[in-house]
Amino acid sequence: MQGSVIRRYTAKELRELKIPLPPLLTQQQIGRIYVTALYQKYLANKQAEQRLAGVLAILRDIDETQRRETNGQ
Repeated sequence: MQGSVIRRYTAKELRELKIPLPPLLTQQQIGRIYVTALYQKYLANKQAEQRLAGVLAILRDIDETQRRETNGQ
């Protein structure tokens, strides 16, 4: 079995760390795409919830109708 080593960085090393970033325009485009995807996911979830609520309402109506018919006989 192999162990793992976790590298620890000093505060100085972290301050000196160079992290390459894309140009600001590219970052903004990425942000817009991400926000749009999150909103689309939100809308899809809302639509799924509404469909489920509709199905459950239909099933409740069917159940109530069957109960009435059973009790009426």
